[in-house]
Amino acid sequence: MTTSWFEDAQAFLRGQNEYWRQVNESEGFDLEGILAPPGTTGLMIHNCKDGFGFRVDYRVDLYAKLGLHRYNMLKGTNFQLDELIKFNMLMNMVSAYHITLVASDPASGSVLTFQVKVEEHMVNRLNVTVSIARPKGTIEPLPLLDDLKADRAHHELHDDDGLSQWPSEDAFNDTKRFYMVEESELQDTDWIRLYLELVLCSKDRRLRASDLSMLKIVKVAVETSDEDVEPPNERLNAKTASFYITFHLAIWGIREDVERRAIVRRVLSRTGNLILLDTLTPFKKDTGLNKRIMEASMADRLAATTNPSMFRSRR
Repeated sequence: MTTSWFEDAQAFLRGQNEYWRQVNESEGFDLEGILAPPGTTGLMIHNCKDGFGFRVDYRVDLYAKLGLHRYNMLKGTNFQLDELIKFNMLMNMVSAYHITLVASDPASGSVLTFQVKVEEHMVNRLNVTVSIARPKGTIEPLPLLDDLKADRAHHELHDDDGLSQWPSEDAFNDTKRFYMVEESELQDTDWIRLYLELVLCSKDRRLRASDLSMLKIVKVAVETSDEDVEPPNERLNAKTASFYITFHLAIWGIREDVERRAIVRRVLSRTGNLILLDTLTPFKKDTGLNKRIMEASMADRLAATTNPSMFRSRR
């Protein structure tokens, strides 16, 4: 007995709904045995330990480290990436990356399996949110709807907001406005290099760790809203801060001796989400692709607050 096109369409939609229900229940992490309906593409599953030689995009390593950085900022720990286990993502120009990894804290000797979710919001520039970073099997509190809406404002930067302008050399002498990071501090704050590598890899996804081996940070200035932090180097730990980075790197036809610049804005919001933005290039009021991508990704996150299963942790 044949079925009508309407019945086939209904069956297809039921299959789609059931697939995404299971994905949401696992929060996109443990998808073994969960298959997308025939003829559709769901989240692509990448096993980093299957021995087939799959070339992992270097950004995945950086996203894993960024998730651990968010956890360390919130918990006062120092977990470092040991190895990737797997990650799941959409085969789109931008995606959310659901990463499972192993990390260790040298100070405590703890070795834990972590789950990290990093959401991309724009093409060819750093604009990401780390919304999950936790040991596997633990639960994070649900964010409030109003706080999630407030997060969106952090992504809506434009060329007239003053954040994309490189200050004059005289301005950097204003110690009330800027803290100049000491060279010894750069060695202890490897996450500043992480921010810069993310900026570069967002612009060119073909970059590998070997391409960035000669990356040299010359100086870093930190600007925060609070000018009276004591001691001044505590500005490095501010929840909201802009990092003005001068560096050398021979890439894209640019000589090694050419001084280059990047501005990275960091926001650790009330939701606990870590937002990282490349703000040097002016943000135009975009009515095109990037705006549609950002609106779609933010709409998904707002919708998730009405569906707690999207936040439930599998134990």
